[in-house]
Amino acid sequence: IILIKRLNDLREEKDLSIAASAREIGVPARNLQYYFNGTYDFPLPILIDLANYFEVPLDYLVGRTNLKRLK
Repeated sequence: IILIKRLNDLREEKDLSIAASAREIGVPARNLQYYFNGTYDFPLPILIDLANYFEVPLDYLVGRTNLKRLK
């Protein structure tokens, strides 16, 4: 739940839809929608792509830290 909340917050900060986010990381929008809806778990390569795109550490996405930026 924290993963999806944080990803949605990051998307909203950039004013991106899920479809736009999918285009940015090069995955089909339908697949990303399934992950955001919780229908399927996020595959690690997709999480890495999202973390890279939003410039946050994976630990932030999964709730292991509250630090959004790498130092």
